Amino acid sequence: MRDDAGGSEEADRAAVAAMRAGDQSGLRWLHARYGRSLLGYVSALVGDPGRAEEVVQDVLVAVWRGASGFAGRGTVRGWLFSVARRRAISAYHADPGRYETAGEYLEAVEDGNAGPEPVALARADLRAVVDAIGRLPAHHREVLVLACVEQMTGPEIADLLEVPVGTVKSRLSLARRGLARLLTDQGVHDESR
Repeated sequence: MRDDAGGSEEADRAAVAAMRAGDQSGLRWLHARYGRSLLGYVSALVGDPGRAEEVVQDVLVAVWRGASGFAGRGTVRGWLFSVARRRAISAYHADPGRYETAGEYLEAVEDGNAGPEPVALARADLRAVVDAIGRLPAHHREVLVLACVEQMTGPEIADLLEVPVGTVKSRLSLARRGLARLLTDQGVHDESR
């Protein structure tokens, strides 16, 4: 499947239509386009890279089987991330002891209760940033990954997480401050101050 169907959302929708018709090229398209993003997102939720890979495979099976259920109200990307989020919660409940860092947050998500500073990031090495992000509370880590890595907008994140946009903004602000603090604590200093 080629990205010549117009914009990227149109190509994504064409991939879903292909899946509805039983054409696996649609699934291959979505996997090539979003597989790494989904893996990063699920890894941030469950904190276990090996299990995250399993969850992403479950997501791909679920979207293949559920392609006819995609109503087109949102974006294909939003639908994929929504399925990934539900699968991550299911994975937690299947083996809660395996997800010590994410357990409390994933339980809160299911119940419905649920900058990084540019200079600090520019001066930090990737390992320090990844380590610091991993130490953030799960609900801050999730919003940070969606906004900064996946480049989702506030309204897109709010829709995915089923929270108000103001909550997304608040979590993102707290995540950025927390990340900057963690980077500073790790010895990544902002020399511009």
